[in-house]
Amino acid sequence: MDLSKKTGVIFDATSGIGLKLTLDIAKLGANLIIQSNNKEELRKLDDVVRRIGNKPSLLHCDINNFKLFDNYSEIIFQKFNQIDFFLYPVGKINSLKPLTDLSLDEWNEIIKVNLTTPWYLLKRLENLIKRSKRPKVVFFYNSGVANGMAYYNAYSVAKAGLYSMANLYRNEKKKLGFDVKILELDKYEFEELTKILPQKKQKQSLKINQILNKIF
Repeated sequence: MDLSKKTGVIFDATSGIGLKLTLDIAKLGANLIIQSNNKEELRKLDDVVRRIGNKPSLLHCDINNFKLFDNYSEIIFQKFNQIDFFLYPVGKINSLKPLTDLSLDEWNEIIKVNLTTPWYLLKRLENLIKRSKRPKVVFFYNSGVANGMAYYNAYSVAKAGLYSMANLYRNEKKKLGFDVKILELDKYEFEELTKILPQKKQKQSLKINQILNKIF
């Protein structure tokens, strides 16, 4: 697989699925825009990716701060002609608890990170994505969680919404050649879930090659 002529953005590139995707896609030669809220971790990742032989563009910003991201998106538009793949492996859940035990602030935060933010980032970057001949737009979910697994509260609601949003966007952009995917992963492969689930049930490793084959 040769991605040397492709430009893509990976959000939350310094942890979990995002980190694994970044390292493997960097080896395939893609022109990467890698985002993280953590400046120190982003610098460390930059060093690793450069040792691989790739020179990524760093995007240090809080993607949940929409006004701030608006400024960064303008910089992206000035620097890049198009975006060939858009990967959003970001997720957030604070704990397993009954739906109505959430505070309003918790509900709003979880819905925002898992659903509203990917919609907004897609909206802001769509004009660059449109310039690609067959752009890849990729999200991640688990069907059991999205179908209302008990105690996953707003996270479950948001993932169900993300699934619906991905299908809606795919149908709307079909004539433009967009390749929109929402990929199924085991729930123990999401970093935000491994932090709150029993350690003994966690899987050993994420099968990143299988994910890459599904994306590209």
